[in-house]
Order: sequence, then C-alpha cells, then structure tokens
Amino acid sequence: MGTQELTASVEMYLEYKRLAEEAQEIADNIASQLKAVLVERGESRMSVGSHCISFVDCSRTDVDRKRLEAEKSEIYKEYLKLTTYKRFQVS
Repeated sequence: MGTQELTASVEMYLEYKRLAEEAQEIADNIASQLKAVLVERGESRMSVGSHCISFVDCSRTDVDRKRLEAEKSEIYKEYLKLTTYKRFQVS
C-alpha cells in the first residue's frame, strides 16, 4: 500500500470512528429516554412490540484495590498479574 492509499485509509478510518461515536451518542440518548419512561411509569421491565426493555438494579463484588494495596501491600504485590497486549491508535 502506497502513501496515498495509507493516507486515504487513515482518513476513512477516522471518519468511520467519528460516525460510530456519533451513532453511539444517539443510541445513548435514546436509552436515556427509554429509562426515563420506565422510571416515570414505575416499571423495571416493559414489553414494547416484540421487544422487552428493562432497567434493573444489578450488583457485583469487586476487590477494593486501593485499600488492599494500602493495608496489605505484601498480599497485593503477590497477586499482581502483568498483562501484555497490543494497542492500535490513530491520532
């Protein structure tokens, strides 16, 4: 691939990234509107046509890493795991 083709590909990539971010923003706004309807109606689940929408409380348990490192630094260091990965970036 020559310089012109690479430049065109980078420009196309950045344009599609911008379009994807714009589409995500629109989707997030619609989701906020749907959540507001559920809250307004006092519902956590609702059937809408052939779809079901829900806005429910969820929970999960996580380790408080900052506290563990502060209070039990030896244990924290013993269980640290290094992960290596490749990151693609265009700027």
